[in-house]
Amino acid sequence: MGIPPHCWHVADDCYRNLMDNKGNQVILISGESGAGKTECCKTVIRYISKLSFKLAPNKEEGKTSITQQIQESSPILEAFGNAKTINNDNSSRFGKFIKLQFNHAGDVLGAHITNYLLEKSRINSPGPDERSYHVFYQLIRGISSEERERWHLNSIEEFPSLTSGNCTTVEGMDDVEEYKILLNAMKVVGMSQETIENIFQTVAAVLHLLKVEFDENDDEQSSVKNPKQVELVASLLGIDAEKLTHGLTTKTLIIMKKEIVSPLDANAANAAKVSMANTIYSNMFDFIKKPSISISVQKLETFEINSFEQFCINFANETLQYHYNTFNFQRDIAECKEEGLDVTSINPPNNAPCIHLIRGRNRMNPGVFAILDETIRVNAKDLKDVKFRNAIAKRFDNHTHFAPHKHDPMKFLIKHYAGDIYYD
Repeated sequence: MGIPPHCWHVADDCYRNLMDNKGNQVILISGESGAGKTECCKTVIRYISKLSFKLAPNKEEGKTSITQQIQESSPILEAFGNAKTINNDNSSRFGKFIKLQFNHAGDVLGAHITNYLLEKSRINSPGPDERSYHVFYQLIRGISSEERERWHLNSIEEFPSLTSGNCTTVEGMDDVEEYKILLNAMKVVGMSQETIENIFQTVAAVLHLLKVEFDENDDEQSSVKNPKQVELVASLLGIDAEKLTHGLTTKTLIIMKKEIVSPLDANAANAAKVSMANTIYSNMFDFIKKPSISISVQKLETFEINSFEQFCINFANETLQYHYNTFNFQRDIAECKEEGLDVTSINPPNNAPCIHLIRGRNRMNPGVFAILDETIRVNAKDLKDVKFRNAIAKRFDNHTHFAPHKHDPMKFLIKHYAGDIYYD
């Protein structure tokens, strides 16, 4: 009693409760950035896997155990979903829900990983003194000369998306060695050589896509400034270069069952390019993680630049904190009442107003999300960030959990349960 929880002890209790009670168990791992959530999660999985292995060891010669495959998934997820931030050199930029599946004997049968809210904005524009995802740097530094020539990956410095944060290395992390670890992990989990090469070729295509540039004529119609770059991207993705160019420089609307194609200006074409790169990478990330005890990881973070993805992540954690507070305090208050203690003066923490600010209460009392949707719908032809910011500033002028930035009209403040955060 009185000893802080340890991940080994928690995992041990969880596994034995699973075996004794034959019911699902849940481990929730939380903490601020750099607290060790990722390492704790890996330790829990490794410990439970060892317990399972003792009960039903896999001794077949030349066969990789399921538990080993599950453990080797960590380097893959970290390479494609983790990055260096100002708070943490190996920060997970996505939420994950890992479900381990067991048989009645306690042997691990498999695992299912669900990813949430990958920070796609980091693919193109990491913050100051931060990196994009590890895999970009590992790939360029670790591949063979033949692969470097085939995928046109000569150096990190030729890709602005990797250098915009003015940070391309991580102290204590060797990208070449990490690439070898990643490659081995992909093979252990059962990926074929063809699948591995296709994944890395897609990573290269994303980097080259972000280098596409646009010109604009007097009619504000965009055109590709470096068509050879589009041809390279199309070749890596296995698609037609002309169709790719058309998709980057035009938009298609369906009105009354008719398609209406209109040109994009240079700014809109650039936004379409970034959106396409983000979507390709996000879909690839979902594909990679597809090759009971549930483990959930939550955190609330703040950075110099807090994007829409971070806003969604923090809202999810705000909601989770609400359920956590409600459950624990209701349980504790009920126990106190059963023991005859006076609890009338106890007021449990209540972050519901912050949740209502973001999510809204009903149609008559919309939140930030609803106002964002409405701003996009009404101003589709002339959409500017300042219109959204002005709309929420007017709606929540007197709200205790909201405040506009005093000097920057493009930022606003949300007062979360864990602290105040400015969003861009």
